[in-house]
Amino acid sequence: MSWGDWRDHANCDGENPDMFFPAAYENTSAAKRICAACAVRQTCLEYALEHNLQHGIWGGLGINQRQAIRWARLRSAS
Repeated sequence: MSWGDWRDHANCDGENPDMFFPAAYENTSAAKRICAACAVRQTCLEYALEHNLQHGIWGGLGINQRQAIRWARLRSAS
């Protein structure tokens, strides 16, 4: 699946984007619930990791969770 078409299959398609790009300390549980049942969750997460996206919920994870994955991958690659 290419980066362009995975979004067409995402559960968040048509949802309010503010839910996935909350202000600091806003509750993200609703967005994460939508992601949890999404068929393209892993593709979405990999997209965010590959592009080092610093804002929003991607693949059901926030920035701190994504940064932890990036660090773990960097450590294991070295």
